Amino acid sequence: MKILLSALFALATTLAFGSRAFGSSVAAIPWNRSNLAKLQAFDSDAVAKFLDLDSIEEFSWVDLAGDGAYALIVLESPGPCCEYLDIYQRDARGKIRHQEFMGGFDPLNQTVRDLNGDGRHELIMTGAADGDAPPETRPVIGWPAVYRLERGRYVEASRYFAKFYDAEVLPQLGKSIAETNALLAHPSGRAHAETPSDAQRRLADDIMERDKILRLLGRDSNAGLQLAREWMNSPDTELRRDAVLVLSDIDNHQDELRAALAALKRAIKEKMTDGADTSSWIAYRNAATGLSFRYPSGLHIQEADPDQIHAPEMAETTDLKSDRRVKRETNSLRFTCQRRAETPESEAAAQARAVREVRATKADALGFPLSLELDGHEAFVDEDCDVAPCQWSVEILEPRRCSILSASSDRGGDGYPVPHDGVFPVLSVIRTVHFDASVK
Repeated sequence: MKILLSALFALATTLAFGSRAFGSSVAAIPWNRSNLAKLQAFDSDAVAKFLDLDSIEEFSWVDLAGDGAYALIVLESPGPCCEYLDIYQRDARGKIRHQEFMGGFDPLNQTVRDLNGDGRHELIMTGAADGDAPPETRPVIGWPAVYRLERGRYVEASRYFAKFYDAEVLPQLGKSIAETNALLAHPSGRAHAETPSDAQRRLADDIMERDKILRLLGRDSNAGLQLAREWMNSPDTELRRDAVLVLSDIDNHQDELRAALAALKRAIKEKMTDGADTSSWIAYRNAATGLSFRYPSGLHIQEADPDQIHAPEMAETTDLKSDRRVKRETNSLRFTCQRRAETPESEAAAQARAVREVRATKADALGFPLSLELDGHEAFVDEDCDVAPCQWSVEILEPRRCSILSASSDRGGDGYPVPHDGVFPVLSVIRTVHFDASVK
């Protein structure tokens, strides 16, 4: 399981879809049991047209409440960072209510299930959280959260499904923890290419997930506390971060949390001092914005039309991708720049000050933003946990407003926990960023 600093972002809205360009056939048929065969006859293209989407990955018609009224459940993936799980329910008047979750999801037959046999379907999503909830209440550790339907809306209700965790989740975690401990104790007996470091990270993930569930079910309110105390002094940056995650999820340990945060921030700044010789790298320059950077062989450029990815305010969207699939999270950096040619120096300074002030008021787990000098200007390294997994980004305020986004921040990958040189030389690429002043 992936560990999340902050969990999946869920946004619920109620929409009357008359203003959108729907396919009339899907809209014309009542969504009930008597029309199920007709509804199931629509293919993904018809459903995408109905929802005014470019494409969808998977969809299903499900009787969520067991009352004969069917809902449309859709998985879509509009970009490199995440997927959307969309739930469309139609009332007797024909109006559609929409609830949306963003993150990474299992196939629908594993995500939408009747866990207790009452005819009502639950949602199982790793570390899901309602987007209307305050950021400080969102979970910071990933676990398969259970959402149940209440008054037509899905709400988190994991603690009521202990039988599910006891039957399907905790035994698997216990088995994985035991197997990984055995591999670490006898590394010569490994039958696969996993490194000790990878095994240690997987072990930490499993332990954190198990302990989160034990705390959630009320079986041990301090589960994981002792390990967190050990991890906060580890030379491994990822384990220090894990200590922060655990301590922030356990009540009444604020002093230890602050100490763990300070130690982690020091380790992250040290990690960001790495660099590579970029003199022989390939040069890229975008004619529309004047943004240029260098990258090593084995990577390639893919430019996208901002209008096609629903970002018309952008003048440039450029992906730097790996020619070989090492890990999913090492495959892409996305560079986006706004159409406005320049950000006035006074405006950039005001934006930078606002970023610092906002972050200073939050108990942010990493003490973000960190700063980075690019092409003679200050840029901010920030972390976005409205998506899952949490992603870092580099925000450039001047001379042109641009963002550099990691494709993913899976543990052990180059997107985690901040830009650094790993399998993919993320930090060294970013440090070659330059803007051509002649492009307006």
